[in-house]
Amino acid sequence: MRKPEIEGFTLTEIIIIVAIIGLLAAFGIPSFRQARINSIANAKEKNIRIIEAAVAKWAEENKKVEGDPVAASDIHPYIEGVTDAASLTSPDGPLTVGSSVPTLPATVGDTAHY
Repeated sequence: MRKPEIEGFTLTEIIIIVAIIGLLAAFGIPSFRQARINSIANAKEKNIRIIEAAVAKWAEENKKVEGDPVAASDIHPYIEGVTDAASLTSPDGPLTVGSSVPTLPATVGDTAHY
């Protein structure tokens, strides 16, 4: 009578597979994290450009001069896709005509809020 052969993976094969998965994770996770940071930075830059364009359009249509204060409710109609004017407030203080919206650098610490 023949002994039944035990099928399965050897310890060496399992160790090699775990090592390969570890290498893939070591290269993939930092790349994914950097891609996420870049996408957040790009979204911030796009939002800044949209807000600056809205302020410029509002100032032109309302004959405002540089230095005039701008409220979020003033530029709300000029920004597409924004449903809440309060979301346009800046933690750095009020916007004025001619001022640029401060750029916010994307750092690893920023990603904790998204």
